[in-house]
Amino acid sequence: QFSYGIHGNIAIPKKWRHRGHFWFVAQLLAWLLRPNTKTKRHIQSIRKIIGLDRAPRPILGIHIRRGDACQGSQPNAKMRRCDPFEIYWKRALQLRTQYNLKSVFIASDDPQIFHNASIATIRDNFPVFFVPPIKTHISFVDADRNWDLILSEARQSYRANQHLNFDPAALAINIFTDISLLARCDAFLGKFTSNVDRIAYALLTAHSHCLKPFVSLDSIWCHDWSNRVGKSIHGSFLC
Repeated sequence: QFSYGIHGNIAIPKKWRHRGHFWFVAQLLAWLLRPNTKTKRHIQSIRKIIGLDRAPRPILGIHIRRGDACQGSQPNAKMRRCDPFEIYWKRALQLRTQYNLKSVFIASDDPQIFHNASIATIRDNFPVFFVPPIKTHISFVDADRNWDLILSEARQSYRANQHLNFDPAALAINIFTDISLLARCDAFLGKFTSNVDRIAYALLTAHSHCLKPFVSLDSIWCHDWSNRVGKSIHGSFLC
């Protein structure tokens, strides 16, 4: 009964139907993902540590997904390709010219992205801010395995070996921090085949009370409770 793809506007409460599907999902996410006091302090601390609180605005938020998304069957399952940093940066420079953007915040799980960005920021005089990714003991070599099984084994391993440097809760906080920082930027660049990217842009809109400039390199925005309604340039995907 909540599927917009199947039921259309009926899936939206009558009171809010005139606002549209995207607006309703954005507001719903903004309400559900409100950080508690401890998490809010953590995010504010990260902003100060990386200097994002002093970054010149407008800020372009960029999310570049790597890790397991680039391995095994994931690219075909998600209908997403792992483009090189230069593809993102080229569009970032175009957006800077179009919207007079002054700096960039990059979220990624690949340290190489930040190495590339450190070179590009000097070459193109476009300030870049980022949170370095943390390392865990999880390996994504066998990316064809069921992700739920991997998480289940990780939780069991953590309970049995709490001395290891992996904490599922901490990992979740890191992802939430990236989303929150992206959501406080003034424009967005990423791929809407990614759940993180769709959530981040929805939150950005909800916080801003208006649509902000964005570029998705592969698909339109979607949300339909994991039904195959996503449409990317590579094919349909669960959204």
